[in-house]
Amino acid sequence: MGTYNVNRRVKFFRFKEGKIIYKDKETGQVETSDGIRGLIQDVRITVENFEGEVYKQLAINLFDGEFNNILCMRLNSGYAKAFCKILPNIDLNKIVEIEGSYSPIEGSIRHASGMFVLQDKKFVKWYFTNKLPNGMPLKNESLPKDQQYDEQLEFFEQLLNEVYWKLNNVPLEARGQMKFPPILQNIKSLNSSAAPVLTDDKKEVAEIQDAENIAQPIDDLPF
Repeated sequence: MGTYNVNRRVKFFRFKEGKIIYKDKETGQVETSDGIRGLIQDVRITVENFEGEVYKQLAINLFDGEFNNILCMRLNSGYAKAFCKILPNIDLNKIVEIEGSYSPIEGSIRHASGMFVLQDKKFVKWYFTNKLPNGMPLKNESLPKDQQYDEQLEFFEQLLNEVYWKLNNVPLEARGQMKFPPILQNIKSLNSSAAPVLTDDKKEVAEIQDAENIAQPIDDLPF
C-alpha cells in the first residue's frame, strides 16, 4: 500500500469598496489588492450566518497553482450579480483575473458595486444585460423594493448550479435530484485539481475599452 500527503492550502478573500481583502487569521495582518487571478475550480452557494442574519454567499474557487483562493461575496451583491452576468462568456479552461468596481451614486449615500473579469488581457463582456437579457428576468418594479430582484437571483442560482455541475462532473442522472449545489458550511473541503502554475510576473495592463463594451452603466448594477 502506498502513502500520500493531502495539501489543501486555502485562502479566503472578500470585497471591500471594490478592493480585494485578505486577512491572515494567525497574524491578523490585512492585505489589500486590486485583483485576483487563477483558474476557476469551483463555484457554489453557501449559507452564512452573521450576527443572526442568515444569507446566501457566492464562493468562487480560484486555483493559482499553489493556493485555492476562495473569493466570497453575498449572492445579492453587485459583485455577485456582475459575475453571473459575465459567467456564460467566461472560458472555464483559461485563467481569469477578477477586479472589483465601486462607485458613489450621485445624490445617494449608497454605492454601486460590480466587477470586471479579464481573460487573455481582455475584458470579458456581459452576456446578460438590460438591453439583451438573453432570458434573464429583469428588475420587477411592481414588487416591493426588497423583492424586485428575487426572480433574477433565482435565475442566477440555477446558472451557478449548472456551472457547478460542469466543473464537478456531476452525471446527468444525478442533476435532477439537486435544485442547487450542495450547501457547504465549511468550504475548506474544496479540493484542487491540476492547473497551470502561475508566475509572479507583473501582468500587462489590459487596454481600456469603452465602458459600454464592458458592462452596463453603473445604475444597472444593484447595490
